[in-house]
Amino acid sequence: MNWDEKAEDYAGAHHTYEHRTPEDNRLIEKGIVNGARWQRDELRTDEAIERVAKAEFNREQADYEYFDREDWEDQHPSNQDVFRSRARTAITALLEEEDDE
Repeated sequence: MNWDEKAEDYAGAHHTYEHRTPEDNRLIEKGIVNGARWQRDELRTDEAIERVAKAEFNREQADYEYFDREDWEDQHPSNQDVFRSRARTAITALLEEEDDE
C-alpha cells in the first residue's frame, strides 16, 4: 500500500461523517490525502535535508563530549556534504513506497 492509499484509508476510517454529504466527505478525504502528500514533499526539500543534517551532526557531537564541540558552520563543506547525504538517505528510506504484498 502506498502513502496516498494509506492516507485515503485513514481518511475514510476516521473522517467520514454521516451528517455530511458524500461530496463533502470526498473533499475532506481529498484534503487529507493532499496534506499528507504536501508533508512528504516538504521532507524532500533542501531546507529539510539541512535541518536533518545539522541534527545528526549535533547528535554526533554529543557522542564525543570529551572533545570541544564544533559548530556546523565551521565544518568543511565536504564534511557537511557527508551529513547531508546521510540525511537524504534517511528521508528517502522513510518515504519509500512499500511494495504491494
